[in-house]
Amino acid sequence: MRREAVKYLRSHLRSLMRKKPKTDLGFNMAFYALEGCSAAADRSGHGCGTVGCLAGWTVATMTQKGAPRVRPLSGAKLYDLDRRTDSIRYEATVALGLTHTQACQLFLPSRRDDITVKEAIAVLSGLLKTGEVNWGSFA
Repeated sequence: MRREAVKYLRSHLRSLMRKKPKTDLGFNMAFYALEGCSAAADRSGHGCGTVGCLAGWTVATMTQKGAPRVRPLSGAKLYDLDRRTDSIRYEATVALGLTHTQACQLFLPSRRDDITVKEAIAVLSGLLKTGEVNWGSFA
């Protein structure tokens, strides 16, 4: 696992809780990237028209090498990438340096549609602490 990349993702999500993101991308664990959704689908509370899950946010904010992007991808660019290549989960797995098992557990929890940003941050913190993904009561 690339610990610095996971920390970077967690810091982006923490900033998402405090203020509107620098990109037009909201948060919803049910979709790698979904454009044109209702404001209610955005679990960040900002009412963004495009949402992404942890995998989507990873690809939007960092390269496959886990390095921060100079500018995060816009929601529209992330959605287009997902539509064209269907590679969001793979790219996020590589960027975060996760095993296949860790990636499946992190990106595909059993209950995805109402996970909050705060819950996702807690899971990332647990991953950093233990090396394991544990959605526990969240999913």
